Amino acid sequence: MPLISIIIPTKNEEKRLPLLLNCLKRQTFKDFEVVVADAKSEDQIREIAKNYGCKIVDGGVPSVGRNNGAKVAKGDIFIFFDADIIIPKNFLEVSLKLFKKKKLDVGAFYTFALEKKVINDIIVGVINVHMFFTQKIKPYAWGFGIIIKRELHEAINGFNEKLYYFEDSDYVRKASKLGKFAIFNKKSKLRYSFRRFEREGIINMIFKCLKLMSKKDKTKIKYKDYFKC
Repeated sequence: MPLISIIIPTKNEEKRLPLLLNCLKRQTFKDFEVVVADAKSEDQIREIAKNYGCKIVDGGVPSVGRNNGAKVAKGDIFIFFDADIIIPKNFLEVSLKLFKKKKLDVGAFYTFALEKKVINDIIVGVINVHMFFTQKIKPYAWGFGIIIKRELHEAINGFNEKLYYFEDSDYVRKASKLGKFAIFNKKSKLRYSFRRFEREGIINMIFKCLKLMSKKDKTKIKYKDYFKC
């Protein structure tokens, strides 16, 4: 099995990051490194990452953080996570087997809400179905759950740092033109915190997303236009 580099952009996530790092410590697959790209956090997240044996680099907005993390990563395969997810203990083992079995170059994961609420499950269910049926036509992905070969990441010059929104889908669409892309099945899944959506209101976020999706030039969308900073 190749070395895996797990790259996590962070910003004031001292309460969430340890949950993910503990999940990683319990993985059945052990041959990986963790790179934390921190965007000038005001909490103790760098100290926490250091105590867990992570590499630490300066980050920025998610696209910048992911790219900076990839620059120092040693792995042949990159997995991009966000700090506010949790994964089962066999996640890496199952994901890598599927990645190899499907002969993929880039992939994304089914996602489930960390906060167990009916509305969250409905929204995530719709998104998962959309991702599945459009994967061969117009790939879509969450930035907190992408796996890709290092050589392909470098071939497309990483994430577009001018994009603060849809940078994840832009990334997998570029990658899918040069390599094979697929959505992993439910055997390889992660749970993502919906706290940002709940903070702004689910309905409000849906309309905001639809509005931003309609913009032709997405490089003009600022991070604050999507999530409250």
